[in-house]
Amino acid sequence: MINVSFPVGAFQCNCHILVCPLTGDGVIIDPGDEPHKIQQLLAEIESNLGKPISIQYLFHTHAHFDHIGATRSVKESILQNRGAGAAICLHRQDKRLYGFLRLQGAVLLRRYKKPLPVDHFYEDDEEFFVGRLKFSIRHTPGHTAGSVCLLLHENSEIQCPEILFSGDTLFYRGVGRTDLPGGSAETLIKSVRQRLFVLEDDTVVYPGHGGKTFIGYERRNNPFVS
Repeated sequence: MINVSFPVGAFQCNCHILVCPLTGDGVIIDPGDEPHKIQQLLAEIESNLGKPISIQYLFHTHAHFDHIGATRSVKESILQNRGAGAAICLHRQDKRLYGFLRLQGAVLLRRYKKPLPVDHFYEDDEEFFVGRLKFSIRHTPGHTAGSVCLLLHENSEIQCPEILFSGDTLFYRGVGRTDLPGGSAETLIKSVRQRLFVLEDDTVVYPGHGGKTFIGYERRNNPFVS
């Protein structure tokens, strides 16, 4: 499996490009900023792989501006250069927040174009197959009403461990803010305990900001939910 993770923008949102090496199919998770950097990395991955890449989905863990700010630019570039793909995916309960992108940016004096329509709204426990990559959706409200975590299932055929992309729900020794509109501390803690801490100890966690961790470590050491 090809997994390129990198922070983007002033808020250092972790963006991820994942590609199945056998088929060239891939996804981008949380394209929050720096669309030119994302396109440059796509070109580098494609060159190293030696075959065209087909980005099937733009997955979003939630609809705060630092996670969706480059979605329009990235999708338009993919459509222009590759012709198809890049379906925008989001949970329906964050649809309104997604539509308020320009308002979110205005609070911090950032200017955005009107967001493109969402192509697909997640269902809880929905599965996506991208080449040999298998993702499942875990609705984890609390940071926002529509926050989700993306579970990438283990596949030894392509050297893929089990990975959780936790957005702003779970961090290394921390959890997401709940003092923003749509947030709820009680709901977030319930989401983490019932939807995330049931995973295996060695599940790798890539949060929306900061470094990676593991489910087992957080279950034992996270002061907010342990």
